[in-house]
Amino acid sequence: MSVVFAHEVGWDLQPLLEIWVEDRAGHLLVTVSGEVTADVAAQLREVLAPYTGLHGQRIVVDASRLTAVDGRGLAVLDAARRRSRSHQGDVQVLNPSGDLQRRLAAWGFFR
Repeated sequence: MSVVFAHEVGWDLQPLLEIWVEDRAGHLLVTVSGEVTADVAAQLREVLAPYTGLHGQRIVVDASRLTAVDGRGLAVLDAARRRSRSHQGDVQVLNPSGDLQRRLAAWGFFR
């Protein structure tokens, strides 16, 4: 499954956030490209929500294509992790930039 959220810039639609979801052996791979900011954080939450409620679901978020994540984006990732863990699953962030890794650590994401 692929989802694109765009915003209009002049006459063109520019992708703001693209999300690909792949069911892999043993986990769900969610690749996120673009920005996870207040404008689109709710859309990421909507994509993750059905999977975070599944018992034992392991979700791996590939962050290698992320260009920006604000506080709302961090909150979505943290809430997904907490909800998943309450159902004996987990959310892991793979390939975060140095800045994103520091910000996630400050949120206590890696505990």
